[in-house]
Amino acid sequence: MALLGGAAAFLWWRVEPLGPPTLGPVAYAAWLSACAVALLAPSRWTRPALASALALTLALPAVAPLTAWSRPPVWVLMTLTVFGLIALAGTGPWQRDLEGRATPALGAVAVACGAELVSRAWPDPLTGYYQPAFAQLGLVVAAAVAALALLTLTAVRHGDPPRPRLWATLLIALPGAWLGPLDTDTWRTAADLPRFGRLTQVLLGTTLVLLTMSRLRTTTSRRSCASGGYDTHFSGMSATVRARSSRSWTASRGVAAGVLAGYGVGLLGFGWAVGAVTGHVLATAGVCGGAGALLGLRRGVFGLGGLVAVGTLVAAYAVGVYSNGWTVGGWTEPARTTGLAAMLAVLPLAFAAHTAYRSARQVTVVAAGVLCAGWLAWLTLPDLPAWGPVLPVLVAVPLVRAALSIPPARPRTGP
Repeated sequence: MALLGGAAAFLWWRVEPLGPPTLGPVAYAAWLSACAVALLAPSRWTRPALASALALTLALPAVAPLTAWSRPPVWVLMTLTVFGLIALAGTGPWQRDLEGRATPALGAVAVACGAELVSRAWPDPLTGYYQPAFAQLGLVVAAAVAALALLTLTAVRHGDPPRPRLWATLLIALPGAWLGPLDTDTWRTAADLPRFGRLTQVLLGTTLVLLTMSRLRTTTSRRSCASGGYDTHFSGMSATVRARSSRSWTASRGVAAGVLAGYGVGLLGFGWAVGAVTGHVLATAGVCGGAGALLGLRRGVFGLGGLVAVGTLVAAYAVGVYSNGWTVGGWTEPARTTGLAAMLAVLPLAFAAHTAYRSARQVTVVAAGVLCAGWLAWLTLPDLPAWGPVLPVLVAVPLVRAALSIPPARPRTGP
C-alpha cells in the first residue's frame, strides 16, 4: 500500500503536468484515499477502499473514450493493478495499532520523496510524458525490494522462517521490475533488432522473478523434522523418490520441448502473415526448434505445441496492435513488429533453460540449456544499461538461495 500511495503521488505530481491531461489523477486520488483510510478510518474500511481504487483503475480504459481525456499508459495501469491486488490480498479486517496504521502513509511519503530525489540527482535530457519518471520510480521500488531481501537474511539469523518474507519480497518485485526501462545508450549493434522497450522490460523482469519463485518453491528445507538437524545428503534419498523425481523432470523436459516448438511455429506463422520473415525471426524460431528437439520432442506434446502456437499468434498480433498505435491492420513497419514478437521468446527460452538446468542428466539436455541461455543472452545482454530496476531485483536471486541455506538460530538451553 505504501508503494501504491507513493507511486500515485509521484506520477500525479511529476508526470501529469508534462503531457496532455489524462484520467490518471482519478486512479491516483483513489489510491491516496485508500492510504488515508488505512491511517484514519476503522480497519474494516481498508479493504473496501482498496477494492474501490482497484475498480476505478480497471475502469479507466473503458471510460476514457467517453470523455475528452485519454487513459494513462497501459504499463502504468498494469503496475497499479498488480500492486493493488497484492495490497488487497494482504490486508485483513483485523485491528492495527498506531504503527500499523501509519506505515502505509509514511511509506508512501518516503517512496514519493525518494523518487523525487532520484529524478533530481539523475536528470534525464529526454524528459517526456511518463518517461523517465516511470523508470526513476522503478529504481526506488527496486531498492526497496533489495532492502527487503537483505532484511530477510537478518530475520533468519534470529530464527524467523524465511519463506513468508521471501514470498512477500518477490511478490513486490514482480510489478516493481516492470517500472522501466531507462533511456540510455546500449551495446546493441544489430540494426534489425528492436530497441529495448517496455515490452522487453516486462518480459525480462517477469522471467527473473518467476524463476526465483520457482527456486523458492522447489528448494526443500534442510531442516530435519524428526531430529531438528539438517539433512544435506541427497544420496540418502530412497530409490522410489529418485525414480519419481526423474519421471517428473522427464515430463518437464517434454513440456518445455513442446512450448519451444509451438512458439517457433507460431512466430514463423505470424512473420509470414505480416510479410516480414526476417533473419532474426528465422534464427529465433530455429533456436527454439533446435532446443526443443534436443530436449526430446514426443508425440504426446504435439497438442501442447499446437496450443502454444495459437497462443503465440494471438500474443504476437496483440503486440503488433499495441506497437502500431492500436491499429488492427495496415502496419507500415512489419519488420519492427515481428522483431518485437520475437522478444516474446524470452519466456519459453527461460523456462526451457531452467528445466534443462534442473534436470541436466544427458548431453543433449545440457546442450539445449546452453542453446536457450545463449540466445537469451543475445536478446537481452546487449541492452544491459537499459534494464533499469531489474538489476537491483537481481540481488534477490542469490539472497533466496542464501536465506534458505542459513541454519536458524538455536535457542539457548543453558546458562
